[in-house]
Amino acid sequence: MKSETFKNIIFFTLSAVMLFAPMFKGSVTLWSIASIQIIVFLLTCFWLWQKSNEKQLRFKTTKLDKPILIFFVLALVSAIFSIYPYASALELLRLAMYGAIYYLLINNFGRTLQIRFCSLIIMIACALSLFGLGQYFFGLNHSWWKPAEFLASTYVNHNHFAGYLEMAIALCCGFLLGLDKREHISPFRRKMWKVLLIIAGCLLLFAFVLTQSRGAWLSLSLAFLVYIIVLVQKKKFKKWTLFAYLVLLVVGTIFLYVGDDSVAKRVQTIKTKGAEASWQTRQRIWKGSITMIKDNPLLGTGVGTFVWGFPSYQPQGITGRAHYAHNDYLQSACEMGLFALPLIFWMIYVILSKGFYRDKNDSRLIRNIRLSAAIGLLSLMIHSAVDFNLHIPANMIAAAALAAIVMRTSKKNIEKD
Repeated sequence: MKSETFKNIIFFTLSAVMLFAPMFKGSVTLWSIASIQIIVFLLTCFWLWQKSNEKQLRFKTTKLDKPILIFFVLALVSAIFSIYPYASALELLRLAMYGAIYYLLINNFGRTLQIRFCSLIIMIACALSLFGLGQYFFGLNHSWWKPAEFLASTYVNHNHFAGYLEMAIALCCGFLLGLDKREHISPFRRKMWKVLLIIAGCLLLFAFVLTQSRGAWLSLSLAFLVYIIVLVQKKKFKKWTLFAYLVLLVVGTIFLYVGDDSVAKRVQTIKTKGAEASWQTRQRIWKGSITMIKDNPLLGTGVGTFVWGFPSYQPQGITGRAHYAHNDYLQSACEMGLFALPLIFWMIYVILSKGFYRDKNDSRLIRNIRLSAAIGLLSLMIHSAVDFNLHIPANMIAAAALAAIVMRTSKKNIEKD
């Protein structure tokens, strides 16, 4: 099979996966995630078969390889001693799927395809935002998430839709900052793309505000503060761009406080979080999770078993069953032991280091895409300290794609496509 045909199969199949994942409640249902896993694993087998036929079993390496391998081995060991082996087996399959997506992209995409994948994430986020706005203003169906004042689109939870938007908004900024005369694009097309990106960015920001996810608001704000600092240090932030960001921040702040009444009320709860029911519930879950870690510090209760192990540690005051810790780091430590935490932070450090590094072999557009992808992931990682975005398959699939884009950008290492 010709290399170009093979790459197209990889691209269109993964594009279909990325499109399908957020369309069906973020792929949190068993049938949706199982369907995606089957497709990804068949695609991986097809890729390995193609490599064996070409007698080129050499695989491209990245600095993420070691922490990913050690993390998976730790997950496997924790699964062996799991309190519920079936749940651990399902979670191992999910982790393997994310790894497969990452390495498929690392080994098969180049400059053009990485731009297409980023564009795809932005387009998917725009389509989901339009559907969500239809729910919010025109009463389109969203029976799987009752509170009408929260914009959740096709997701079950508004916080997780906001997590997807965090990554897409950052990518929009990367494209806007990266488009210049050196990208071999005609002036008309360049202006057209900038106008479209600005419209897309405004749409995403509008939907992002209406999600009313306080954790997402704070996470993206902190991530963009880092973004601005990095750009200023690299002297890549023009004065007019900084002014535009400040104006956008002021307008956004005014809208939060005096725009939609429900949004303004939601903002006020940030100041009084101690009296807010969901914050108190989170604190109780975290307290029980810490006790759970103390009793299982080495290997945890087994990857994917939090919902089964936590009832023994659930404090009073929590109504119902806690399926997640509402803190992905605490949950990882509960399920896999304390060794999981340094591995996660190692991976985050490697991604941010690569994303912030200015590779002279890359064009301005690629450097800005890489940086914005890293910022989007940083926002998601911060948000994960108060939620469980890393346990939402649609968001993790997008995150795996962005991680590959960050780690695989140098022209020296990219195959021409």
